[in-house]
Parts: sequence; structure tokens; C-alpha cells
Amino acid sequence: MTRPRLPVIVTHEARFVLTEVSQAQDNFLVTYQGKPIKVSRTNTGSTRLRTVATTFATPAAAFNCRDKLNKLFKTDQFAVMVPYEYQLVHMTEKQITRRTYNLNAKLKGTE
Repeated sequence: MTRPRLPVIVTHEARFVLTEVSQAQDNFLVTYQGKPIKVSRTNTGSTRLRTVATTFATPAAAFNCRDKLNKLFKTDQFAVMVPYEYQLVHMTEKQITRRTYNLNAKLKGTE
């Protein structure tokens, strides 16, 4: 039995590649101790950094990622969370950088 097809919002076709954006029901986040995370990997002999996805549109992929991380780090602190409140943020890259800088200054005690 196949999964039901999600409604397509936008499509784009160029050079034999069809890109579709579908409406997801929920986003599933892998968290550590209740906080969203970012996972990065690199080979020991390389400087190439690879980011591992921690946000998923399907619960099965999120639970698989959680299980792999719990097994890798020998813990049970990784969990799957569904955010219930979405907030639209309008910021430019400069504003985000400035906001991060101000937050880091507050954490260090200097502003």
C-alpha cells in the first residue's frame, strides 16, 4: 500500500528535472534534551563539513534519526518533537548576524 500523495503547492520544470513543493502535515524535529539541534559530520582526514538533516516531513524518518543518534552517543536524550506554534520571521541575513552577535555579547556579560 502506498502513502497518500500530498497536495502539490508549486512546481518548476527545467532541463528534464521536475521540482515539486508539497504541503506537509507537520514538521518533526529531532531534539536533544528538549532543544532543537544541528548535526555536522566530517571525515578525520578532510575539512569538508557535512550537515545531517534533523527536520523531517515524515515521522518515520525522524524516529530513525533519533534512534541512530541515541545509539551512536549511547544515550536516550534524543527525542522527536512536533512544534505546535509556527511564527513567520522577516529578517535579512545582516539582521540575523547582528542579533546573534548581540545575544553572544549578552551571554558573555558585555554589550
